[in-house]
Amino acid sequence: IIDSILDLSKIEAGKLSLSSEPIQVPQLLSNVVEIMAERAASKGIRLEADTPTGLPGLIGDGTRLQQALINYVGNAIKFTGQGGVTLGARIDADEGSHLVLRFEVRDSGIGIAPEAVGKIFKAFEQADGSTTRAYGGTGLGLAITQRLAELMGGTVGVDSSLGVGSTFWFTARLEKAAAADPTPEAAGQPSTEARLAQVASGKRVLVIGGGVAGIQAALDCADGGIPVVLVEHDATIGGKMAKLDKTFPTVDCSACILGPKMVDVAQHSNITLYAYSEVEDISGYVGNFTVKIRKRATYVDWSLCTGCGACTEKCPSKKTPDAFNELVSATTAITIAFPQAIPKKAVINAAHCRQFVKGKCGVCAKVCPTGAIKYDMEDEIITEEVGSIVAATGYDLMDWTVYKEYGGGAYPDVITSLQYERLLSASGPTGGHVTRPSDGKEPKNIVFVQCVGSRDKSVGRPYCSGFCCMYTAKQAILTKDHIPDSKSFVFYMDIRAPGKMYDEFTRRAMEEYGTEYIRGRVSQIYPDGNGQMTVMGVDTLLGQPVEIKADLVVLAVGVEASKGSPQLAEKLRISYDSYGFFMESHVKLKPVETNTAGVYLAGVCQGAKDIPASVAQGSAAAAKVLALFSKDKLESDPQIAQVDMRRCVNCGKCIQCCPFGAIKEVEIRGEGKAQVIETV
Repeated sequence: IIDSILDLSKIEAGKLSLSSEPIQVPQLLSNVVEIMAERAASKGIRLEADTPTGLPGLIGDGTRLQQALINYVGNAIKFTGQGGVTLGARIDADEGSHLVLRFEVRDSGIGIAPEAVGKIFKAFEQADGSTTRAYGGTGLGLAITQRLAELMGGTVGVDSSLGVGSTFWFTARLEKAAAADPTPEAAGQPSTEARLAQVASGKRVLVIGGGVAGIQAALDCADGGIPVVLVEHDATIGGKMAKLDKTFPTVDCSACILGPKMVDVAQHSNITLYAYSEVEDISGYVGNFTVKIRKRATYVDWSLCTGCGACTEKCPSKKTPDAFNELVSATTAITIAFPQAIPKKAVINAAHCRQFVKGKCGVCAKVCPTGAIKYDMEDEIITEEVGSIVAATGYDLMDWTVYKEYGGGAYPDVITSLQYERLLSASGPTGGHVTRPSDGKEPKNIVFVQCVGSRDKSVGRPYCSGFCCMYTAKQAILTKDHIPDSKSFVFYMDIRAPGKMYDEFTRRAMEEYGTEYIRGRVSQIYPDGNGQMTVMGVDTLLGQPVEIKADLVVLAVGVEASKGSPQLAEKLRISYDSYGFFMESHVKLKPVETNTAGVYLAGVCQGAKDIPASVAQGSAAAAKVLALFSKDKLESDPQIAQVDMRRCVNCGKCIQCCPFGAIKEVEIRGEGKAQVIETV
């Protein structure tokens, strides 16, 4: 309250000055959603941003814009008992060098009587006395928003229906970032003609995978002036990092770190994004790759979909497994992965949609305001020409159900670390409240089991997954923050924490948060019949068996190459190891290069690594692409194979066997012959 009074006093005294800084409106909205997500989750209401597209870079006071939106959103959450709150922005007027933006916060709350609308923007006043007593508050937030809007050359207002909801809005006059110098060349970007010349010369790059490594590679290439084609298998970019609550060792909000990069991908003029797509075929060689991309049918026309969420609210099929939440909850048959998804578009799961299964329903088509639902949509094949390829396909968790001694997936209170991450997250199915999947109760004793599917030859996974030790320590710390009277136990083989601030982080989990580390493997997990899980293990330091009664067991499941990696490697004509990870050209000197010219690696597709290493490798791969494209011509090795045309009978076996696609069929004097492609 004191801060609000001081802000209002500064404004009234004319002593509050606005700063001028670059603003990305989608990121601004995303930040507000992230800040207010926990408050919305505590009331069980939905909070999301209707992310605008096509807005140019702007100049203004981003901090004060965010403050104004937070005031509106906080007010909307306070007076909304069920339903949701949506914030958005749109162009109200284009004044050449400036844009007037209209920011809106829509809620499904109690609404405001017409006679009370006139005084709600006055300090220390609300709609009526009964509202003040029921909901609390000072009325300062709306007054401050009005003053801030006026300082930014705008106005405020509200459209409301009693018992239905309200839309609070304000406008702000913001300078276009490119107004002073609108030419691409002056902004350090290639002109349209230059970009067309790059396309014609093959200086484009394909990035396969939209996780953090792929995003970094794509942005670095795009910032270097190279057109990028980004292909992502899922309906949104972000990969596994988008599912995390916090990151180690700084315990930063994962969405706060990743969100700006995701928005940058959506806004970048040099990036073409194909989400919910996969690479069908690759032919050609460095500088001349032809790539066929299959855009899988979403049954929603994304060019019409605004991401409003009306279809997801009304869909009657509410028992669809939620893949984004790692199957710990259900969702609707038509869904948007999460509020900050890029692109924020709906997808229909045909296997669970009543229209496809039973041939009748059509609710989503009826409620869609833009007519975007297309039940007859089919897969589409798109062909792109690129000069280089970066593979950043990430990883999957191994199938831990092979561990029958841990229940093999039969016990609901034995979950994976990634499932637990979704329970910890404020945007997860429980709104950040850690509960047991079996009965919804808060667990007090939590046992973490490390190396499940790592360093275990018996299941064909002898390698270390690299980051499990660290995220287990992080989850133990977060558990104590969420449930102060809880106790965490960690069964481990060895603690591997070689990164910067990593060892200190694990010591913090032990010494400051009271996590009990037990060196030894777990032999069996089974229910005790009284609502708890019995965890049988051994303490190898004491040489004694250990038995712990746990309310929840979290398995640190090891990583493996993403599904379909061997098949993609064959399309790329690169090598992969016995576990499906792509092989680098040299483990020490060429860690991001492959034996196929023009194909590079980034992230966990090359081997287990954490987020900083994945980001670094994404930038390294981008650097290799930029170095490759800095030349107009490439040098080829003069020592190449030759075909003896007199003895060639055009059997085609050499073409089939060559792992690099370096041989093609040509016609010489009316006869088919094999010919070596010298550049490959």
